[in-house]
Amino acid sequence: MKLLPLLILLTSLLNASNLLTYNIYERSDRVDVMLSFDAPYEGKIFQKKEDLKVILTLEDLVFNENIKKNLQSHIVQLLEIVPEGSKTVITLSSENEFNIIASKTVDGFGLRVRAKEHATLEEKPQTILPKQAVVPKSSEPIVTSRYIAVVAILFILLLTLLWIKRRVKKTTKSSSLAWLGDAYKDFKIVRQKALDAQNKVILIEYGNTQYLVLTGNSNVLLDKFGDTKVENEGDFNAIFEQNRQKIDEYLQVNQNRLGSYKQRASQDVTLLG
Repeated sequence: MKLLPLLILLTSLLNASNLLTYNIYERSDRVDVMLSFDAPYEGKIFQKKEDLKVILTLEDLVFNENIKKNLQSHIVQLLEIVPEGSKTVITLSSENEFNIIASKTVDGFGLRVRAKEHATLEEKPQTILPKQAVVPKSSEPIVTSRYIAVVAILFILLLTLLWIKRRVKKTTKSSSLAWLGDAYKDFKIVRQKALDAQNKVILIEYGNTQYLVLTGNSNVLLDKFGDTKVENEGDFNAIFEQNRQKIDEYLQVNQNRLGSYKQRASQDVTLLG
């Protein structure tokens, strides 16, 4: 009978996800803590308030470090991450009242914990059930189905443009573009910025609208502009910095997912050997 609790603990550890990394983003109106996992997280999350602390308990989540980090924000001054067996406890402390909203990424490999002042939070925090992503009522939605559809169309257009450019190099411009009519004139790449060997940010203009797109390992529409257009390099750098947090989040999630796949592949090779 003494072995029963131990067997239950070992079973829960085998089914748990692992917390790989955490990143903190301090802004004037909020503090975001981004967590990334080695597998889609499907555990339960419980929230408890004690005086000026908010405590999140993430079940079925394993972490091997004790983190205690002081922050410079006026919203949250202390972040603690403490492992407790198959659970991980995250505590945020402040000198003032605040609330939090937690939301998972679409693929479940990431979790964002957002802290905002009590007076500015738009909805009350709730206990998060497994397999449900609580989407905050924010002015910065992560990804919607309409955005995914637009990105897919733009990606196809981008591939078409690259194919046209290669064909232009092999033949004369007049012969290669004659069958396209005026469609090619309405589609162009205004600016682009390489992030690494696989990913870049591109500003595409089609008709009267400009689209800011992250391409590479992730194909994501970051922003679009209608009446106000990006005219020069300074404007492009400004919108790039405005969208840097989104870019970092998508790159971080994809990097963690790739690392997880590589780790699993190496384990499979070891087993076959």
